[in-house]
Amino acid sequence: MLIRNKTLGAVVLAALVMAVNASPASAKVAEFASEKYPSVLVGTQTAPHEFLTVAGPLKCMEAKITGNLAAQAPSVSVSPSYGMCTFVGKPATVAMNGCTYRLEAGLLLNENESMGLMKIVCPGANEIVVTAGECVMKIPPTAEAEGFVDFKNIEEKEIEAKLDVAPLKYSLNNKCGVPEGNKEGGKLLGPYRIKGSNGPIGVL
Repeated sequence: MLIRNKTLGAVVLAALVMAVNASPASAKVAEFASEKYPSVLVGTQTAPHEFLTVAGPLKCMEAKITGNLAAQAPSVSVSPSYGMCTFVGKPATVAMNGCTYRLEAGLLLNENESMGLMKIVCPGANEIVVTAGECVMKIPPTAEAEGFVDFKNIEEKEIEAKLDVAPLKYSLNNKCGVPEGNKEGGKLLGPYRIKGSNGPIGVL
């Protein structure tokens, strides 16, 4: 189960940092694994994805990620894409501009579930750009991984990933119905179901 309380969340983040740096026996770092390698990972949404802002939610009915898992690893880079989106009451497009998500498997909670993190990584000075009519929102890369992503092995030997990633920074121009400028407190929400191309996959 995801931990929502901010104080408890901070404890989990601190434990993750400690586990990555020191690998104590009491906190096992989870890893993504496949029956065979390399495995092409494809994740599709099982519910709409949202990015919450002061101007209202960016809501996308289609959300997909793709990535390559070359070997068992604690993190994997995936390329997101979004479709059928709306923002500030208008159809919206999401241009990733080469930005990817780095998914970190995090800490094992039990044999089938881990509490992980996510980082937005962009080449050069690129940002994610959302356009809805004249309204433009930009989401920059994150300096470090943010929480949380709940990874769970499901019956069909796939991974269910539930994003609850915050706080994220973003900026709005003066056409979005609220004062323009840099904002904080954005939140990315949404579930994926991730399949592998080379047999069952999971977190362990």
